[in-house]
Amino acid sequence: MVTLPERSKRVMHAHSGHANPARRGPVVLATDGTSRSGAVVLAARLLADRLDVPVEVVSVLEPGTTSSPPPRLDGHDDAEIVEARHHARETAVCDYVCRFSGGASPARIHLRDGDAATQIVRFARDVSATMIVVGPVRHRLSDAEATEVLRSADCPVLSVPPGFTGLPRTVAVAVDSGSSSVRAAQTALLLVADGGSVVLTHALPPLDGPAAPSAELEPDTADGVRVLFEHLKAELAPAVPGGVKLETRLVVDREATLDGFTRRNTGPTVMLEVDDPDAEARLAM
Repeated sequence: MVTLPERSKRVMHAHSGHANPARRGPVVLATDGTSRSGAVVLAARLLADRLDVPVEVVSVLEPGTTSSPPPRLDGHDDAEIVEARHHARETAVCDYVCRFSGGASPARIHLRDGDAATQIVRFARDVSATMIVVGPVRHRLSDAEATEVLRSADCPVLSVPPGFTGLPRTVAVAVDSGSSSVRAAQTALLLVADGGSVVLTHALPPLDGPAAPSAELEPDTADGVRVLFEHLKAELAPAVPGGVKLETRLVVDREATLDGFTRRNTGPTVMLEVDDPDAEARLAM
């Protein structure tokens, strides 16, 4: 775990949302150590510091991988070759993580062999990870493998773009009456920066009138939305960190989508789609 001054620990304890059931074990950083950008390391460190949990690094060597090639080992047996490959990968990953950690204590590195998506998900499950942090296309993941991680993981997966510089100040969460809305909002509360806002957003199409669509809602519908927001805010209250605002927003639009809402906001925004039971694992920054 990153060593922090005592004052930082006290501040972190006050703002990290320890009552949030989405906060479980470590932040898992999945990387092969080849990225030129340190954004994924920064994101994992910031998130772990905020939540007062360690960073655990997992790196998977797939059969036939060409990254971190070992030196020539003519005349050596398979076990020695495997050991050399592991040593080369561990060195590359350690150098990469340390280079972008700002002098923080080194994170533990765990090497696995096999299919990347399977091994990342299995490791995260074994350590009860709070979140998996990956680059947009890193860790040698193909589109199909990245999709498999998102589909199979028991925890949220945060995909970090190269331009990441800090935790988002605005997090928009599409909500409805399903239980996945609560889980998605709890995850959003883990991610939002101090002083930021989580915006619970419910989208409805407009009423079709004889002349033109109306932005007005039927009284029963308006009451239902108000009850939905009140219920969500009450259930989420124990998980809201100090200094973070929990807001609500109703979007009435013929093409009412969370994406349309977030495009009208400024600054980094996390979108959490909650249309299915696995929504909490579909996290994009």
